[in-house]
Amino acid sequence: MSLVLPTLLCLGLCLRQSTQEQKGSLPPPHITALPGSMVGSKNPVTILCRGPAEAEVYMITKVGIPEPSDREKQLMSKMTNSFSITDMTPDRAGLYHCSYQSGGSWSQFSDPLPLVMTVSFTQPGTYRCYGVFSRYPHGWSHPSDRLQLQVRAPLAEASDDPDPTNPEPSPEPAAWYPSAENQVRLSLAGLILLVLGMLLAEAWYSRNMPFNGDRQPPGAQYI
Repeated sequence: MSLVLPTLLCLGLCLRQSTQEQKGSLPPPHITALPGSMVGSKNPVTILCRGPAEAEVYMITKVGIPEPSDREKQLMSKMTNSFSITDMTPDRAGLYHCSYQSGGSWSQFSDPLPLVMTVSFTQPGTYRCYGVFSRYPHGWSHPSDRLQLQVRAPLAEASDDPDPTNPEPSPEPAAWYPSAENQVRLSLAGLILLVLGMLLAEAWYSRNMPFNGDRQPPGAQYI
């Protein structure tokens, strides 16, 4: 039996395996953002690339830029697996991915990480938003309608030591409106006072009216 065919098959399998290792057959790492991928303007964020224990160096890059050469990879790679952004700006937002080197070979790139800078209420301007579906994570929707955001200047705070030459006007007393229950109580109180007044008036009139017939004034005696 000829040994040529088995030898060629073995060489082909070895060459294929060697080619896959050179192109990055190592398992891809996992990329995350701390404290999160939604970052406010001027806020810090750290991109973390997690690989296996045998990873030697790491490289974190933006998706969309041309893939660096081996020489550029060596210059861009670092022993640390993190990349920190101290102040988040619009040019820092985008998709990031990472890879690592082990045994002279580079791994496959991780899944892309969308780093998004959120809308701040202190920054006026024109804003639009985009959407993405889980089925197509790399495809963004058409932009929304434009939103014009305007920020009003805050009111001046009152001074702790006001100028005595320019006193502030005293607030007017608030008007008091009795409730229905209080109105009933006030009406009953007024009616009671009216009855008492009538009784007192009748008693005073009876005491001071002229005496006729046998009725004698108080203190009078028969002689």
